[in-house]
Amino acid sequence: MKIGISSCFLHDNPMIDVFNSRPLYYIESSFVNYLNQFDICTYIIPPNYISYNNIERTIDGVDGLILHGGVDICPLTYNENPLKKKWQGDRLRDYYELKLLECCFKKDKPVFGVCRGLQMINIFLGGSVYQDITTQIPGAIKHR
Repeated sequence: MKIGISSCFLHDNPMIDVFNSRPLYYIESSFVNYLNQFDICTYIIPPNYISYNNIERTIDGVDGLILHGGVDICPLTYNENPLKKKWQGDRLRDYYELKLLECCFKKDKPVFGVCRGLQMINIFLGGSVYQDITTQIPGAIKHR
């Protein structure tokens, strides 16, 4: 079995010396390690596949998709303005993951969402999310 895993993005960041400010695409090793126990082959799906034709070919080659957790979803993606500047999210990653979802649903491929990934599935299917539950819902339990 082959499972594709969506990439987390680390955009160009001059504060990080190690990679000379080069952008990175990465996944958490825990996903790979867990799935490998069951002889499941994992593939990172980098965002250079944003072209729909490339995404379609990639999704054809896997049996399912895991949408990774990570940075907040940009409120503009679900038709809201950010309530605070720090809640800008990652619009490029949102676009990339929405394209992955569109292709998986079109091809009837299973998708498993982890944290941000589950929120993205919800948004893709027309659901709503809170930008920050503790700010928007009085008395809400703090997520972190």
